[in-house]
Amino acid sequence: MTDTPDSTEAKGLVDQIKAHPGVAIASGLALGVVVSALLPRGSARKLAKSAAAAAAVGTEAGLVLARQAREKAEAAASEAVVTLHAAEDSAGEGLRRLRRGAAHAAGSTRSVGLDLAHAAIRLLGALRR
Repeated sequence: MTDTPDSTEAKGLVDQIKAHPGVAIASGLALGVVVSALLPRGSARKLAKSAAAAAAVGTEAGLVLARQAREKAEAAASEAVVTLHAAEDSAGEGLRRLRRGAAHAAGSTRSVGLDLAHAAIRLLGALRR
C-alpha cells in the first residue's frame, strides 16, 4: 500500500502529537478559547461542553501515550541492565584470566630467578677452586 500525500501528512501529525502530547493538548485548549471568544454566548457554552469532553479525551490519550512511553523506557532500561551484567561477567572473566596469567608469570619468573641464582653460586664456587 502506498501512502498518499494526505495520509503521509496525517501520519506526520500523529507522530508529532505522540512526541509532544502536552503541546497538542495546550494547542487544543488555546484554539478552544479563541473559538469560544468569537462565538455568541449560547454557542460558547455548547462549545465549551464539547471542548471539555474533547479535553477529557485528549487527556486520556495523553495518559495512554505516557504509559506506553514509560513501558518502552522500562523495557529499554531492563535490556540495558542485562547487557551491563553480561559485560561485567565478561570483564570479570577477563580479569580472572589476567590474574592467573600474572600469577603463572610471577611463579615462572621466580623459578627462573632462583635457577639463575643457583647457577651464579655454582659458577662462583667453581671460580674459587
